[in-house]
Amino acid sequence: GSNVEVVKGYGLSEVSATAISTFPGCNKIGSVGVPLYINNLMAYDNDRGKELPYNEIGEICLQCPSQMDGYMNNEEATRQVIRVHADGSEWLHTGDLGYIDEDGFLFLVGRIKRMILTTKDGVAYKVFPNIPEEVLAEHGEVLQSCIVGAVSDGSEVLRAYITVEAESLSQTERIESELRHICEQKLPVYSRPTFYEFREQLPLTAAGKADYRALEALSEKSEA
Repeated sequence: GSNVEVVKGYGLSEVSATAISTFPGCNKIGSVGVPLYINNLMAYDNDRGKELPYNEIGEICLQCPSQMDGYMNNEEATRQVIRVHADGSEWLHTGDLGYIDEDGFLFLVGRIKRMILTTKDGVAYKVFPNIPEEVLAEHGEVLQSCIVGAVSDGSEVLRAYITVEAESLSQTERIESELRHICEQKLPVYSRPTFYEFREQLPLTAAGKADYRALEALSEKSEA
């Protein structure tokens, strides 16, 4: 019976915390909100050096009056984050990937550093790991998953590291078959995991998230 509405938001220390937020009556499932007053937002295509239209995934860039001047004693790092675009405007590049809908709501999909390039029939595709991870999470016995890159017969593919309930560890063949079926129904071929590895637990970061870098290293050893 509570009339309290949960508020979501997005920001980073380089813009003095919050830059995007939801408001009462201004919210969409899956989004983190709209820009605060006077803030500007865009999804940017770094390869082509241009702003992307609505609903296309690119790097999230911000213009905020609360933006930092730069990193202390680190001009190189500052140049990597604060960039001047072709039209002369200055934007802060967040390193996050997302898209903006026609109503100005921001939807996050991952980090640039986590984007994986897969290959299918000689064509390269960009895969945002959180998308197949969300599909894998639909299986009732999957506790956690982490998608990383792998190599198979000279092609770039995906490897899924998965944890399940202890009582399900003896049934991983069945679970893998079910997961492959789910992915066939919901994901394009290039973003479906080729390899599945079930573990009692995944390595975690200090923040309690799956340590994808440690799993990338494990995947490279498996290929070797």
